[in-house]
Amino acid sequence: MKMKTSINALCLLIIALCYINNTEAATCSPYTGPNGARQCIKISGYTDYQWATCRRDSYLKSTTGGRHYCRNQNHNYCLYQCMLEKYSRNSGVVLRSCLCKSASFSKPTTTPPVIVPLPLPSWCYSQNGTECKWYKECLNKAYPACEIENRYSINFAETFCELSDQNLTGFSSQGKQWLNAARRCLQSKLLPFIRRTSVPSCIYLRAKSIDEYTQCRLNPGQSLPSYCSLPVKDRLIEFWHIRLNTDFDATYEPGLKNILDIMKECRNIPQENSLVKAAKDKMDKISKNRAGETELRIKYWLEDPPTLPIQLDMFLKDVNWKFLKDASADSKSQFGAKVVDAVALDQKWVDKGVTMFAYVIENGNTLSIRLLMDDRYKYIKNAFARPADLQGVLVQLTGEVMNGTLNFQVGNGAQIAKLNGCLDWNCKEHAFSVKRNSASHGTTYALVSLAISVINIIILS
Repeated sequence: MKMKTSINALCLLIIALCYINNTEAATCSPYTGPNGARQCIKISGYTDYQWATCRRDSYLKSTTGGRHYCRNQNHNYCLYQCMLEKYSRNSGVVLRSCLCKSASFSKPTTTPPVIVPLPLPSWCYSQNGTECKWYKECLNKAYPACEIENRYSINFAETFCELSDQNLTGFSSQGKQWLNAARRCLQSKLLPFIRRTSVPSCIYLRAKSIDEYTQCRLNPGQSLPSYCSLPVKDRLIEFWHIRLNTDFDATYEPGLKNILDIMKECRNIPQENSLVKAAKDKMDKISKNRAGETELRIKYWLEDPPTLPIQLDMFLKDVNWKFLKDASADSKSQFGAKVVDAVALDQKWVDKGVTMFAYVIENGNTLSIRLLMDDRYKYIKNAFARPADLQGVLVQLTGEVMNGTLNFQVGNGAQIAKLNGCLDWNCKEHAFSVKRNSASHGTTYALVSLAISVINIIILS
């Protein structure tokens, strides 16, 4: 039996363990990636430097049958060295296809220049974690040379700080306690950086900011509520509030995707499995091919969804993805978001009070777009708004997918070939599944099985 091989979670935070080639000095944060970033590293046991790619732990497990995985099982990402990925060799000679330097390459003898923080007003050095302008007025101004690299992380930290008990309507007392503790935690963790004499680089500062933010979200302190201990409702309120009420109001945002990844890790899997089984048993009682079968399945699903948020899977043909074959994960998700935005415009979802978030999933050679949906008026204050009719929205969408009457234009003529409703988080079990028939002119759609709560667009090869 082959032994499992754990992969070092090599990232900027443990930079002392390996030299990173300056030409591709992308970080691989254990919590935020990004997926696909490459680094040139030297690992003990190998003869030379080699390329390594930042990969999700779940991706490693699924593509290798569990033989390869991140050494630290609390990490979502780690570097996957080329020799292990291509040749399953955990040591030895680095082959030419994996080399990332010439034989004459040598480690620099000079120390790269460090970045020295500028002096700041006295109030910047003594904070209790509640002054949200501290991130831009203090941390950002201490390192003006890093403004471009750190702009996103500082904006996200400030956005999180500005969440308050008042604008998070419906938050539980436990959720409010967690929020206040996490805000204080983050500022206290970053405060020492403006007191330091220097930092190694802007990339280091950015990576450290993101990782401290993630850690403070997960566990803000002893004897305090952790993120995973919060009710599911609290986690959803925070996610959709950031999506709808901040500068991160976009159908896809990397920071929101990271929050979603953490939310996924917090779920109670045995409880989810039990609820999904009960939902399937209920669906199985619906007569096959009866009139209104899809509508009834959607109705049953939304009445008592076994998992939240509501998710759908959308499937596209391979030709729609060809131009993104070598693109980054973020670029693919940006395209997926454009498809969802175009569908939302055609279906008038904003007018109907629907909010959504979408991203692309890579599963081997298959790409998919996962779509999350909810009633936007549960998360924004509007005295004149009526609750969104998600059942009516999904009945219309499934009907137009089957009939081929969706009218939207994205890229090279993207078309939805299949649509699933997700009962479980990973969309393995479906509330419904509808697809388009390849009849004469490709305008007729046939009904397959039925089930879901997320929209995923999967490439049909």
